[in-house]
Amino acid sequence: MSFVHDLGGVRGFWEVEIDPEEDHGFHEGWEARVFGLSRVIRGNGVCTTDEFRHAVERLGPATYMSTSYYERWLMAVEKIAIEKGLLAEGAVEQCLLELPDEHADEHDHADDRDHGAH
Repeated sequence: MSFVHDLGGVRGFWEVEIDPEEDHGFHEGWEARVFGLSRVIRGNGVCTTDEFRHAVERLGPATYMSTSYYERWLMAVEKIAIEKGLLAEGAVEQCLLELPDEHADEHDHADDRDHGAH
């Protein structure tokens, strides 16, 4: 059975644009930090690579298709941290409520509160 993340061999979605000036693989600094978080949770035995991949695969189809690669990774890190008891459910949202208004829209769960089905 194929799921939304299983696009191997599927044609016609989009072209991959490669920026020859880009030499580090990250478009923005936060992406590198998310990559680092994923390495830390796997490297410290919080989860395996397979568990991490499965967390990404469990995102709902609408979320999966409307978010970037590292946005999905960030959602997976959050999901795993909650499931493993490292982060309380709703803790991220609570912290965001305490941020000044200019940061309020940086982590929005409005469209897919639980990051998809489990």
